[in-house]
Amino acid sequence: MPQSTKKVDGGRIGGPAVIPNCIEVIIPWTLANGRTGHSILHARNLGTFVPSVSSANTLQTAVVAAYQSNLLPFQATTVGHGNLSVRDMSAATNPIFVATSGGAAGTSASPAMPAQLALVLSAKAIQRGRGFNARYYIPGWATNADAGGGIAAPALVTALAAYATSLFNAFTASGLQPAVAHPHRQQYTGITGTVHPERQPTAVDLQAWVLKDNIFDTVRARVKP
Repeated sequence: MPQSTKKVDGGRIGGPAVIPNCIEVIIPWTLANGRTGHSILHARNLGTFVPSVSSANTLQTAVVAAYQSNLLPFQATTVGHGNLSVRDMSAATNPIFVATSGGAAGTSASPAMPAQLALVLSAKAIQRGRGFNARYYIPGWATNADAGGGIAAPALVTALAAYATSLFNAFTASGLQPAVAHPHRQQYTGITGTVHPERQPTAVDLQAWVLKDNIFDTVRARVKP
């Protein structure tokens, strides 16, 4: 039986993750430092969503509208919300479809904050415990988004709440239920000696996206050379 260590996850199964009825949605961001960041979200296919350029465009239009209505005034002009992509994770060979309908860029006249700074939307499944939480790290903020001391401006907190609701609704309107992706995990022995049973792949429904807190977090990968 595989054994976990501090550097090795004994339950992880190598190779591409395959999850039935799960759709991967990747939102790219052009950052002020010239790098591209990616926010990866997942959803359960309610049975009507067919991954294609057309369905990616429909979702892109709704997500960008939510972005433009709520977040643009707090995003630097050097930051852009790119064309999202969708992929059916039911098979490892399924293609990625990239939207062509166009993204959007920030409108704040304030300078960009460091590219690694992000505010986080959090979501929880009905079940509790480890593995039932989702995180959506949103980068690209301008200095007017900061109220001082790394705390988000109150107006931005309000805007993020509206964006989170609109984002959730954009998914459901497209036939997608926001979810946490659970890839297949093999039975393994944890660091403390506990035996963890095999977990089958599935997409676990989320209840809502909400702002985790009003404190800027850090995504160090967005500033790596």
